[in-house]
Amino acid sequence: MEFASVWTRRFLGKVVPFAVMLAAVGCQWQQPPAPSEGTARLPSGQINVPPKQLMEVARQALAGPPMSVPVETGQDGTLLTGWKEYPGELHIVRRWTERTRFKIIILPDFSDPLAKSHLQVFDETQEKPSDAQPWYPAPDRKRPERSAEVLKLIADQAQRGNPTTAPAK
Repeated sequence: MEFASVWTRRFLGKVVPFAVMLAAVGCQWQQPPAPSEGTARLPSGQINVPPKQLMEVARQALAGPPMSVPVETGQDGTLLTGWKEYPGELHIVRRWTERTRFKIIILPDFSDPLAKSHLQVFDETQEKPSDAQPWYPAPDRKRPERSAEVLKLIADQAQRGNPTTAPAK
């Protein structure tokens, strides 16, 4: 009887701290941002290029390096790209894979609709724990830094395409 009691204390003395450490290191849940917070941080900007011309500039910028993503649909000032894979967040002991696609909306600028455009980039992210598993939607995973990268890429391409135009500030 004494042996079982000693063994149980030793076992629990080693297993319980390990279990507590795993629980502390595991995935953490964060409350999704309120809708007003989410729309306030969307990358957008004004570019000194007419909207129709900016559509073509955006297609070329997305198709070439470093993005190299196809444009799946493009009509009426809206482009929807294919998926681009990124390393995701660390979940317990493994880094999940993420993929993001972008919806780019090009609108004529109100003050000068024939020469300037307003560009806004939305991102949609999916994730999966391993290669063998399917992709899962990740609506709480907003990646504004990826959208900002796309916005900067298009703005830089627009500036290179026409030296007299530059992204407006």
